[in-house]
Amino acid sequence: MIRTLIHKDTGESYTITLDQTTLITQSEAQKTELKLSSPLEGTRTFEKKEWEQLKKGFVYSIPEAQQGKPRLHQFIQRAYTGCLSMVDLKDKIGVYRHQNFDNDLLDLFQCDGTYLKALTLPKALPWSLRYMVQHQLLIMDVDHYIYGMDLVTEIAAQWTSGFETPASFISTSKSLVFYGASPNIFLKDVAKNDLLFTREMPLENFGGHTPVFKGCLSEDEQQLAICTRPGAVDLLDLSGELIKTIEGNFQIADKMEFLDNTTLLIKEKYGTGGLRLFDLESGEELLDKIHKTPNSGGKYVDSFDLDLKNNRLLITNRAKATVYQLPTFEPLLSFPIEHCVKQAQAIFTGDNTVSVRTDYGCFSMYSV
Repeated sequence: MIRTLIHKDTGESYTITLDQTTLITQSEAQKTELKLSSPLEGTRTFEKKEWEQLKKGFVYSIPEAQQGKPRLHQFIQRAYTGCLSMVDLKDKIGVYRHQNFDNDLLDLFQCDGTYLKALTLPKALPWSLRYMVQHQLLIMDVDHYIYGMDLVTEIAAQWTSGFETPASFISTSKSLVFYGASPNIFLKDVAKNDLLFTREMPLENFGGHTPVFKGCLSEDEQQLAICTRPGAVDLLDLSGELIKTIEGNFQIADKMEFLDNTTLLIKEKYGTGGLRLFDLESGEELLDKIHKTPNSGGKYVDSFDLDLKNNRLLITNRAKATVYQLPTFEPLLSFPIEHCVKQAQAIFTGDNTVSVRTDYGCFSMYSV
């Protein structure tokens, strides 16, 4: 295994070579050789040496990487706040970077990993980011306040004034934004700049401490889903009126997405910690289909992302990512996430790329 890193400022190169138990590092100044006790120790030392250089400003970039292999590694920051958000901006990628607890940054990269610039966010901790490409509008859930930022002017407008408990969400389609700051939910048509409805929702706490509050909007802009109590999701029409309630033995919906007009995918917090799939017509859980997925149906899932254009599902589970085909949930590709301690966020960024932000402070791109 050979990797060559290039310093982003000086252009200096640094090469790391591993042959079973022999590790060779070579910079423009010196060459060193190290004998390791086993191939496993060799692999670990190789990754440690690479990480040391990434923290010094070196970048690993190989656009022609094979499937499941990294095409980019770049160090973002040392501080870990628990927030690992990223956003696909179509011709760019936005990656969260902590600055201070007044306001954070969104680093912008080209699709080949070239750094462009940083956007200053209105507050710290952007827990969720969504981009509406037709309106060049970035929707942000920043520390449970909802904002819309015009990416042409880079001016952010605050959409919510506060919250009762630290619970919030955002969900977007082509022209609509469904968002909430507890206990209120809102539906906005950004094309017409029209607030279609606002409504207060009574929330329950799970275990007496965690507010239950998560929502999503269908891609066809015909229905909304809102979870405000354990084990139940209300389906609403676009006026906020109840269509029906889906019930199950899940605890908290930590994230929800409509797969199509007939099914709802839920990432459960607590309980199984995995994925749950429900038929919207019958309200029943589709156990056979979802249990085909190795990292769900009872196994913990850190994050998931959808590529509805190509009918794919991406799941991260600690330092592992898996891509599945929809609607069959058959696995297409699994690969290890490098430079990750315990947790990573991953999203599709294009047809052939998955971008990853790890708790170690690394921004990576993998070929898929």
